Amino acid sequence: MLLATLFILSPIVLTIGLLWQKWRFWRRQGIPTDWSARSGQPFHISDNECHRKHGKVVGFYEGLRPCLSITDPNLIRKVLVTDFHKFANHRELPAECEPIEKGVFFTPYPQWKRIRALHSTAFTTGRLKAMLPIMSDTFDRLVTLLDPKARDSQVVDFRTVYDSFTFDVITRAVAGADTNALSHPGHNPLLKAIQLIFQADLGLKQALVPDLLQHSINASVWADRYPNPPVDVNKAFDKLTEVEVIGMSMSMLGAGYETTASQLCYITRILALKPLYQTKLVHEIHNTLYTKDTNELSMDYEKLQKMPFLDAFIKEVMRVNCSVTRVDRIVTNDTYLEGIYLPKDTPIIIPIWALHIDPDHFPEPMEFKLERFLHDNIDTIKPYTYLPFATGPRNCIGYRFALLELKYTLVKLLCRYEFVACNETKDMDCFNQLIQLASLKPYCKQGCIFIVEINEFVACDETEDMECFNQLIQLASLKRMMVKIKQRDDFNKT
Repeated sequence: MLLATLFILSPIVLTIGLLWQKWRFWRRQGIPTDWSARSGQPFHISDNECHRKHGKVVGFYEGLRPCLSITDPNLIRKVLVTDFHKFANHRELPAECEPIEKGVFFTPYPQWKRIRALHSTAFTTGRLKAMLPIMSDTFDRLVTLLDPKARDSQVVDFRTVYDSFTFDVITRAVAGADTNALSHPGHNPLLKAIQLIFQADLGLKQALVPDLLQHSINASVWADRYPNPPVDVNKAFDKLTEVEVIGMSMSMLGAGYETTASQLCYITRILALKPLYQTKLVHEIHNTLYTKDTNELSMDYEKLQKMPFLDAFIKEVMRVNCSVTRVDRIVTNDTYLEGIYLPKDTPIIIPIWALHIDPDHFPEPMEFKLERFLHDNIDTIKPYTYLPFATGPRNCIGYRFALLELKYTLVKLLCRYEFVACNETKDMDCFNQLIQLASLKPYCKQGCIFIVEINEFVACDETEDMECFNQLIQLASLKRMMVKIKQRDDFNKT
């Protein structure tokens, strides 16, 4: 009987002992450990709570795998820049995810260097300048859509409008395909297909994307519209395998249209709710782009880079509403990070949103204050605390394209239109308070907001149930965004 009991208990005791040893990895090094369950809430909220509670360096576990989360600027600099070769990779994907795995985001080092070099040729200054005619032509289609609504001061759902606009821009500029989604905003079959594909499982993506991509490769719109296209699609594809082309295209489609559309939505809401910003932006546009000799506005790539108020406005938008709330790196070989031992394949998390709303870095972080990025104030921002596109060799490859598209579109819109808040426009102060309450979830007991349905908020009595705040992640990609649009009479049309 005793032997039978020992036979049964020994494996259990041994397993518990091994688990205990595994789960003491961070404690043995004196690193605070976060044991809270992370699956029940969005990453950006759990990351913020974790670092508010434990500090700037926190260990946690994914099963038995130790992970490290850091918000210390010096450690971030080492991981992303100075010691990049030690932390060069992102997480690996399963073998069945091969097309995505071969894209520039997931490709492991050193193969990544070749893919990145080929991709980078599409985003040089010369290429970006060549993309301006594409943006201009696509904006003309946007004008055709918005002008009738502006004449009647109509309320517009800018979510569907911006989705279609940015989708047309990215497919024309990168893939050479004219999808013409703006002709029927919200109803373009190709855009709907892409949205469904990126919501589907990876197997379906692998099955459908090659067929959609082939239509883009075969497209001949460049020859008809642009004698000197910004990207020689066929020549670029000659240097890539078919799987790499598919992976590249999936990365571009996934990151190139929805994130920019979301930022434009956020920008439009802020301008509608804070008209003083519209006035100041219009004033800077007029002073920078207006040509007295021709009595017209002249816009080019260089002039867009010389507008400090516009630049500060865009930067503050991306601080509060960063498209990517965290990035990761994987330890390539056993190493030390400022005395912290890290085995090979340890994930290192850099929670960007938590950095951006840390009051130690940005006082009154939930307030929209573009003055942070104006004049001498920008010099007071600590390096490696503002990372909307990450940084270092493996930063966002298309960040210059994204910034150019945001600036160009915003300038052109403000030259023609005025955004006005209406009853359907959500109050931005309320939005900021909701996000702040979400980040303080464990400490809130009353004064809650109960989410009735997406984007509808109703004040309720004291409640202990704070799970509703987990849904706040949906605000980052609003399904509808209603703002009244009016023609601007005090500005020359461009």
